[in-house]
Amino acid sequence: MYGDRSDFPAACEKPWPVEDGGADLVIAQSVWTHLKQVDAAWYLKEAARVLRPGGRLLVSFFLLDWHTEGAGVDVAPGGFIQPYDGGDPEVTRCITPKVPELAVGYTEAWVVVTATAAGLHRLHGVAGVWGPLRNGAPAAQRGLDEQDILVFRKEG
Repeated sequence: MYGDRSDFPAACEKPWPVEDGGADLVIAQSVWTHLKQVDAAWYLKEAARVLRPGGRLLVSFFLLDWHTEGAGVDVAPGGFIQPYDGGDPEVTRCITPKVPELAVGYTEAWVVVTATAAGLHRLHGVAGVWGPLRNGAPAAQRGLDEQDILVFRKEG
């Protein structure tokens, strides 16, 4: 899945085997954290395609701006400081540009704008415990997961 695999089709060449509007709920845990920007955008559209109106998408991300308190992606925690080929460095960074899919982070603004364009409305978000919260955070502050979680509703 990771690295230079010219024999492996791009993620956005693989639509889900679900009919349009055929799902009430899509859950993607630790999926978008391994997608380059073009694939992440395409799969937000794919999630919107398969959801019925009013359906929900629960998806995890590494949201860079949630953990930098306005400092920007250049100082993102957890090593997410590297731009990568094909990614806009203003909104997405990775840990290692040689294999960006090992761990990819995005700004919440980019995710929400891209999801909104696909017909998804942001309902809720819960911060994960990566970055500065990873070590030493009291259990009550650890959230639901290491990764940040966003919930969207399909419009219509």
